[in-house]
Amino acid sequence: MSTITAGSHGHDERSVPRCGCSNHTQFMARAIATLGILICALVGSPLHAGVLFTFSEVGGNVVAQTSGTIASGWGGINQSFTQTYGADRGVLTFDSLRAEVAGAKRYYNVNGGWTKNNNISNAILSTGGEVAGDAFGYAGSQSLILPAAVSIGDAFTPDTTITWTGETFASLGLDTSLSTTPLVLFTLDNGSTISAALNGAPAVPGPGVAGLATIGLAGISRRRRR
Repeated sequence: MSTITAGSHGHDERSVPRCGCSNHTQFMARAIATLGILICALVGSPLHAGVLFTFSEVGGNVVAQTSGTIASGWGGINQSFTQTYGADRGVLTFDSLRAEVAGAKRYYNVNGGWTKNNNISNAILSTGGEVAGDAFGYAGSQSLILPAAVSIGDAFTPDTTITWTGETFASLGLDTSLSTTPLVLFTLDNGSTISAALNGAPAVPGPGVAGLATIGLAGISRRRRR
């Protein structure tokens, strides 16, 4: 219902209540856009970088493929212990998962700063994996395997495939060692991780992403209530 007020020049002015829907819609659009930009930035941040080995049973074989990135800034290398591989092979043990390629480097960190977080507890020793693509992996808590072209501290996105011919999850002990939830196996001094999971692992954002989303949505909710 409109109201009538006296105008400054003696004539009547009709004042109609206004709806704030347009302003609210614009605010929500800006808030969602801003939150999306922040989440994208955080997903790309080295704080949550890591490489995942995903194991699949394919055509009577077990295949492990990498995805993800090791962020820049890792170090702590004692170069006097650096080893160069002379042949290609894929290796799986309870405390090692690596693709060795001729000419690739095995870096050792004897000064600490790297961590072996978990074992592939029931893995059956296998050194007969066939490697395609990049050298990559870890051994114990002190070794990182990378292509020779990657310098110490460089960011690196490995494209690595290891195939164990004629094997199954059960024959390699993976069925009781891993699940579809990624298991963090190894962490570098810059926070980058190497993890492993069985095929079907869900894409779960890092804790920073989830926390940011929660804070952002809570802020939007409070603004709406005002």
